[in-house]
Order: sequence, then structure tokens, then C-alpha cells
Amino acid sequence: MKVVTHNGQFHADEVVACMMLRKLYYPLEIIRTRNPEEIESADIVVDVGGIYDPKNNRFDHHQAGCKEFLSSEHNIPLSSAGMVYKEMGRDFIKCFHQFDDNEDLEAVYHSFYLSFIQEIDAIDNGVKQTDGWLEYRVCTSLSTVINRLNYHQIYNKEMQMGHFTKGMDYAQDTASIILKSIYERRMQYKIDYQTIKEAFEERLDVDLSGQILVIKKDCSNWQKCLMDIEKEVGLSGDSEIIKFVIYRSSKEWRVRTISCNFVSRKNLLPKYELEKRITNPLEIEFVHNKLFIASATTFETALEIAKESLQ
Repeated sequence: MKVVTHNGQFHADEVVACMMLRKLYYPLEIIRTRNPEEIESADIVVDVGGIYDPKNNRFDHHQAGCKEFLSSEHNIPLSSAGMVYKEMGRDFIKCFHQFDDNEDLEAVYHSFYLSFIQEIDAIDNGVKQTDGWLEYRVCTSLSTVINRLNYHQIYNKEMQMGHFTKGMDYAQDTASIILKSIYERRMQYKIDYQTIKEAFEERLDVDLSGQILVIKKDCSNWQKCLMDIEKEVGLSGDSEIIKFVIYRSSKEWRVRTISCNFVSRKNLLPKYELEKRITNPLEIEFVHNKLFIASATTFETALEIAKESLQ
């Protein structure tokens, strides 16, 4: 397998594109040139050649009129990295992790694009993060680090190829770390989703209002899972949505408000008010002064805190 990309100074987009191809087709020959004959004879061409034709493995974005996107839901034009990822990204991801469910693969595919590939596409295509003034520059992004790896004599073929390879190694290590995080969070989400679904289905057993949820197991993604379930079942309006969750911490029971954009759907009552209403006020351990979380020594008191705060 022969891959051709341009010579001279390298950037993150073709380095990442070649890194993905190396992972998929190892061993492969990478040739850095602008020679038309070499480009024509290559199996895959990346970031040079003036052609975007994924069916024939041509992935350049510099030609006039070329403005490709990952999908209609995205507005960042693809660089050569995004172009290769769009065509081969799912297979690249499967080099690192196995999937029994295609829905999981799709979720990781889209998350990895947003978490890794998209910023490379944006930077290479000159898309700014903001039209406003930046208070500081990020100097440790993948694109910046790879740019720093260029040899000072960019047309020294042998030395520059060695530095290009270092860039691919660095990009692969970074991609592996990010993919592992996304994959593990996705797998944990599926477990947590079932936990919250069970709690949601049992909510009327906790309180007839249906606005208090009791989480019986450790569940780090409870808020996202709950929001997803509420959308799926079509909950709407103040009288339907969940207001509080109760869960066990190491030594106590906690009551937590549900928040949207950092605003609680319903605040807890302050401690002095709860102490007037709770059966065993000495079991109240803590109520945050922002009224978004409280704790109690027993489940019964935690439930009372939630119920009284609903009033």
C-alpha cells in the first residue's frame, strides 16, 4: 500500500490522516512529494493532488470549490484528516475497540469526531473559535505540537520524514487516549441508563407526584440518562419532570436537585425550614446554602427533605 502526501512543511491534518491509514493498513509506504507521476500511481493520496474522490482514495481539500462536511449536521469544512475519517473512521475506531452494537460504534464515531478530528479540520481550514478577542492562546493543541515537530530544514527529505513519523506517533497516542475515554464512557452510559430507567419506572412507588427519583446503584451519568429518558417518554411541563434525585453516598443519603443550564428545576428548602417540618431533624446533616444538595443519615429523612421541598 502506497500513500502519497505533500512534501515540505507538514501540518496536523495530513499527519493525522496518514496516522489513521497506517493503523488501518500497516505496513504501508508513505511518500512525501508533489510529483504528479508519484501522485497518480499512489493507492491513496492525502492533502495533495487537487482531487476529492473518496471512492478512489483521493483526499485533498485545497482545490477551488471543495467544501465537504462530515454530515449535514456539521458546519466545519473537512481537511484531509476529516475526509479520511469520514470514509474510514469507523474502521479506524474498530482497530482499538470491539463493538457488539452498531449504535455504540456510531455514538463513538460522532463523539471522536467532535473530540479530536473537528478541531484539526477547523484549524487547517482557518475557522476561528470566536469572532471576539481571545484572552489567551492554547499552545498545546495537537495541531500546535505537530507544527512544532517540523524539522528546521523542511526540505531535508530524510530528517523531515523522521519528524513526520514522530508526529504520527504522537497523534496516535493522543487518539488512543481520547478514544479509550469515549468508549469507556459510552459503555458506562449504557449500564447507567438501565439503572436510571428502572428508577424512573419505580418513581411512583417513591412518591405519587412522580417527581422524586431514587438511584439504588452508583451511577455517574444519572443526569444525562434522566434527560434522555424524559425526552424519550415525552415528559414536559413543570408538573411532569423530575425535580429531585436521592442516592447513597459512602456514609449518608443525599438529595440533589435536577438542573438545566446550571439552574435548578426546584430548589431544596433551607435547613432552618426543613428542621421545622422533618420528623427527625437531627438526621439532617447538611443543606448547601445554594439549595441544590442536602444530606441525611437515613433514607427516610432524605425522602422527607425531597417531599417537603416539593411543596
